[in-house]
Amino acid sequence: MGARPTLRPLPVRVAPRLGEGTDNYLRRLARANHLKPSYLNTLASPRSNTGQPDITLLAQLAARRPADLLRALADAPGKPLPEQREPARQPEAPGRDFQRRIDLLFAYSELRKGIPRRIIARRYKLRPRELRQSVQRQPPRRLTRVIPDNDTQRRRIRALAGAGRSTAYIWARMMDDHDTPLTIAAINNFLRRGRRPTATRR
Repeated sequence: MGARPTLRPLPVRVAPRLGEGTDNYLRRLARANHLKPSYLNTLASPRSNTGQPDITLLAQLAARRPADLLRALADAPGKPLPEQREPARQPEAPGRDFQRRIDLLFAYSELRKGIPRRIIARRYKLRPRELRQSVQRQPPRRLTRVIPDNDTQRRRIRALAGAGRSTAYIWARMMDDHDTPLTIAAINNFLRRGRRPTATRR
């Protein structure tokens, strides 16, 4: 396997948001630099132009350290960072501990919407450092690019295929125009299932 290429950083720097997905960050970085997300994905995917981005190449384009992206992005592909030791916390009352878990669930949801961490921490009476460390301790989510359970998006894919468009073209259009990152295999499997004849009952 050859060495990874070295990519020049993009002119507009975009900071990753704690807890956001890799695909969402890639889209924000691309659009801030007036690029199509599919093009940026191609640059950051050395093995397959339409595959998952390589975190090292994405970090080069973003002018960030790979470790920073691994800490911030909830589904960053790559080896998880070793956990850092933290001072032991004093045990809390059961009711307060349950409430804290509920608050953190709401906080995670708002983080993924792009709301600043300090605002969320103040809203749920959490320390910003506590919120950051809690998110980073969460088990990493898998970066998935599957056909959505959305009839509108599925109709778009079928319409593009019916117009004779290639799978690669469909992949790019769904990513660039409809914020729906997929894989070539997922599109092919979806279209193949749609072409299967329906069994008739006797």
